[in-house]
Amino acid sequence: MIVVPLADWVATRAAEWGALVAAAPAAAFFQRVEWLAAWAAHPTQRRDSFVAARERDGCLVAGLPLQIGRGTLGRWRLAKVEVAGSPWLDRVDVARVDDAEGAAFLAELLEWLLHERRGWTLLDLREATAGGFLIETVARLAAARGLRVERRICSRAPRFDMGTAGPRAPSANLRSQLARGAKRLAASGAVEIAFERPDPRRLDRLLDECAAVERRSWKGKTATGILARAEPAAFFRPLFAALARAGAFAVGTLRLDGVLHAYHLGFLHDGAFLSYNLANRPEQQEHGPGTLLLQAMAEQGATLGITVLDASRGEIDRPHLLHRYGGPVRDHEQLLIWRPGARGAAVHLARTQLLPLLRKLRRPA
Repeated sequence: MIVVPLADWVATRAAEWGALVAAAPAAAFFQRVEWLAAWAAHPTQRRDSFVAARERDGCLVAGLPLQIGRGTLGRWRLAKVEVAGSPWLDRVDVARVDDAEGAAFLAELLEWLLHERRGWTLLDLREATAGGFLIETVARLAAARGLRVERRICSRAPRFDMGTAGPRAPSANLRSQLARGAKRLAASGAVEIAFERPDPRRLDRLLDECAAVERRSWKGKTATGILARAEPAAFFRPLFAALARAGAFAVGTLRLDGVLHAYHLGFLHDGAFLSYNLANRPEQQEHGPGTLLLQAMAEQGATLGITVLDASRGEIDRPHLLHRYGGPVRDHEQLLIWRPGARGAAVHLARTQLLPLLRKLRRPA
């Protein structure tokens, strides 16, 4: 196994890595060279980022970009190993030519982390397909070594296949809501809805508009946005620009009298739109501008070669708008592997036994 700093990897092996990712499962979008280059250049990221990879006959056969740094898990702050780009990436997997090479690589990686790499307490693999190759292989390898393991469903991502179902809203209730919302919104001003691959030359201006909407939305109030806050914007704006130049970035917009009121941006991959970020101004919230925009994107998606709308970064507490379209839902899983030692043992014991016991004792009889 080889280990190379992320910036050096992007500078020297981007073409090889890009070919491996392109041949890997669809979940590898978030390991594209554009993503890794933006993360390596991110001026505020203070993590030790690198690529661990396996070669055969001088060719890459498997690999995973990783980072080691301080992070949080509930109330604890720990030194964690994560996939490079966490917590902003999604749908993680091992880039590999086949499962055999991928499994051999993961075995080598776990041995290296346990015996050669110090300075970490927790291996945190999040947003991997539940029951998929990465989760099941690492869980099996960890169990064989007697390591402490935790796993849970961390998000749910619905999909809507317009190629099969057509772009029409699937339920009479939703269609009625869309008709009422469109009528009331039109009474407030001239409505203009577009779904496009933005011109890279005017992308900065469009993202400025999106950031202004984000500030006015609930994301601005809760400081969870990615465009209106300096640290995430320093990563995402160069990333979006690189993806726009590659034709892999799309934005849906809803304007009222020329003013942006709602946006929905994401990535294009294998005929799917991977939803990543959306927000709308609160003034017209009761008319459902986000729902109207999503329906228009379903209707206009064919012009961009899109047959599937994919929630991608799904959640549990706040269901994605695509839940209402009744398509299949993909569960994402989080796998925690604790490094042997007093620190990991203490936190694992507190999380899995002491805290649940305290919660149980505090419940009213």
